Amino acid sequence: MKDLQWFSAVVALAVVVFVVVFTGQFLGVGNPPSGSRGTEPERNKTRNDQEITFLYRSLPHSETPFEVEHHDLGQASFFFVNQNDSRVVVGLERSSCKCTEAEIYLLPAAPRWINAWMAQHVGLATQGGFPLAVARRAAELALQQAAERHELKRDKEMVEVPADAGGWVRLAWKGDRLGSMTQYATLFMNNILVGRKVTLDIRSFIHEPIRYRPVENLGVLRENDLAKGVQREVVVWSSTRPSFRVQARMDSLRTDAKADPIEVGQPIALTAAERAELQRANNTPSEFAQPGVVLSAYRIPLTLRSLAADGKTPFPIGPFRRKLLLTSPDLPTMETGAITLSGQVRGLVEIGSEDSQGMVTFGSFPSKRGRSEVVSLSSDVAGIHLAVDSSRTAPFLQATLGEPQKVGERRQLWKLRLEIKPGAAIGAFPRREDPRYEDSAVYLLATAPGQPPRPIRIAVQGTATGS
Repeated sequence: MKDLQWFSAVVALAVVVFVVVFTGQFLGVGNPPSGSRGTEPERNKTRNDQEITFLYRSLPHSETPFEVEHHDLGQASFFFVNQNDSRVVVGLERSSCKCTEAEIYLLPAAPRWINAWMAQHVGLATQGGFPLAVARRAAELALQQAAERHELKRDKEMVEVPADAGGWVRLAWKGDRLGSMTQYATLFMNNILVGRKVTLDIRSFIHEPIRYRPVENLGVLRENDLAKGVQREVVVWSSTRPSFRVQARMDSLRTDAKADPIEVGQPIALTAAERAELQRANNTPSEFAQPGVVLSAYRIPLTLRSLAADGKTPFPIGPFRRKLLLTSPDLPTMETGAITLSGQVRGLVEIGSEDSQGMVTFGSFPSKRGRSEVVSLSSDVAGIHLAVDSSRTAPFLQATLGEPQKVGERRQLWKLRLEIKPGAAIGAFPRREDPRYEDSAVYLLATAPGQPPRPIRIAVQGTATGS
């Protein structure tokens, strides 16, 4: 519904509320003259084949579900009119779970066409997406001024809906688990055993307040590019908040941010066009798809440098995995979010083949037998010297670096033998929960003429079985 349409609906709503209240409370109209549609006793009769008429029994009426924030309360209203010549008594038979609450709001009796019009047009106006949030809330608040509220509970007193009366049933639910949810409430009319029954259902999707892709691959980085500074970014967004604040920092054992070669910039709000493009990309089917609207979003700039701002800490060569931590002053109880940044630095020393991605894979092997692998290293930097850094190498690994062999005028080749002694490792590695295996890697120090020593990290992975 476009802006003009929902604006017209809200204006029309104000007219409807005035007519309903004025005619019902001041002029006493709404009930037909005696004899026009049956006597008063006839209008008070109930029949088991009668029911109230709902504009929609399933919401939202579009394919897009309601989007609710985790642990927040969702609400939806089902507008109806009693088009029968007599009253209909409504009760709650069952609901999907205890977290689903049901209420019925009755408007004063009015000419049938008013309530029918209200159910059709106001009901539509109040079921839009976020651009209609203000109109939706204003509409229901305005109607509530003229409505009587009744709570619907199982085994409780039923609610009488007079002939020609209109109103709405409101269902409320709590988004207590992430992902898609379907809530429902089944109402019975006049008689719980043999009367008509209507089931109202709601489709919703529960989101975290701040959303992001948990893994971001920064690609293959060349050392020469790192010397100039490589620019990357990650994007965070919300499907439930029109604005939010976010703070980002690298997960590091170092307390000084200047000692980290990855610099984190200040978040920058995306433009409306950029948000629309992000929403389109998020909802395009793929392995990275994260469906939902994008109400607000920020890009977090990252600058990767060969040497940190302290002038001492270099960016290690080889594959890397780092954590970008997210918090928000708007959400003090939110758990810290984490985005894994992965990639590979190549240039000073080449590790293995292009397919190896700078990693050594041991596969699965019996712990009692141990395992060894050999990886090739190469460099075109004249006069470069490599040495194993035992102080940083994983304790279950033993690394032996062979003598360099010259190939051509400048290129040098090394063979690095990695050995896991019998019984030195058990289980899968790397694994974050165990400090012994958290950083499963071999570290080398590369020294080139006129340059400070550079660390080279060679990741390893595998599983040492007990058999």
